[in-house]
Amino acid sequence: MKSFYIASLLLLSFFQVGAKKVKFAVDMSGQTIMSTGVHVTGNFQALAGYPGGDWQSNTTLCTQENNGNIYSVVVDIPAHRIYQYKFVNGDQFYEVEFVPEESRVNYDFNDNRWIYVDSSNSDTFTFPIILFGGNAPAGKLLFRVTADAKELSNLSLDGLYFLGNQNGNFPLKMDNLKDKYFDLLLYVDSNFSMNYRFLNGNNIDSAELVPAACSNGLNRTVLLQVNKVASAVCFASCEPCLANSLLEETALYELLIYPNPTHGLVELSFPNTIQLNSVEVYNSVGKLLLEVPIHNKQSQVLDLTGFAPGYYLLKTQNNKGQTNIQKLIVN
Repeated sequence: MKSFYIASLLLLSFFQVGAKKVKFAVDMSGQTIMSTGVHVTGNFQALAGYPGGDWQSNTTLCTQENNGNIYSVVVDIPAHRIYQYKFVNGDQFYEVEFVPEESRVNYDFNDNRWIYVDSSNSDTFTFPIILFGGNAPAGKLLFRVTADAKELSNLSLDGLYFLGNQNGNFPLKMDNLKDKYFDLLLYVDSNFSMNYRFLNGNNIDSAELVPAACSNGLNRTVLLQVNKVASAVCFASCEPCLANSLLEETALYELLIYPNPTHGLVELSFPNTIQLNSVEVYNSVGKLLLEVPIHNKQSQVLDLTGFAPGYYLLKTQNNKGQTNIQKLIVN
């Protein structure tokens, strides 16, 4: 009995020290509010002490603020964790909001929203108030950015951070939702020109060196005119990690590509006695787009005029069964 009492005190002490006030809030503009009110449901409810455990649609009631369109509730939950949630217009689970794909966790077909509670300070953790069933606060656009750190052998224990002009060049912690994929949701005005880099840890000195092919000289850049999800790229690369891993295959012979970059027509040629047997064209995420069987040639012309501008991978095989993979840019 005594050991149970001590364990209970330790558990209570943990929650008191690590607990954080978190405010869940939603903008119900344009919605007809159900008579049973607005609720929030998620995997935080058991830790917050609500009956029935997590993902209960009728236990965590949100209160209307100042007779307006904002409904909110403040809960005490442990900090330094990622939580998933949805809002409910009513108290039944079939009344939950339909979360747009851009704002979903997405990994493992997960369609929930998420937040990362990043501190246990005494203040209340708040986050932007999103429209019910929307991607962003009213009048704002969503920019979701993803960095893949699986090829970083020295990944910081702090994970990856985002450094951009949207937040005054102050590093923002990215959320590790799956494996070494780090995501961040940002909300900006329309026609905002975003300039940014990734950091390996919370230190500007650890900023990636963005290749010239996808930078404005220093940063990655994008003009935001609609809600946008940036393609996941490897840290310090213009390409996904899968494409980078393909390029790591050892080139056992020389392959000449001309011109590169190309506007469509490109010639592949081999020196001396090496002969070409096949060529395959992949996009930047490793999807096979074109396969051309060829027998005993030392050169081959490919017509890529129908390909969208971007990075591609050319995989060739010679008459000895050896392969070669090189990058090709289509303008």
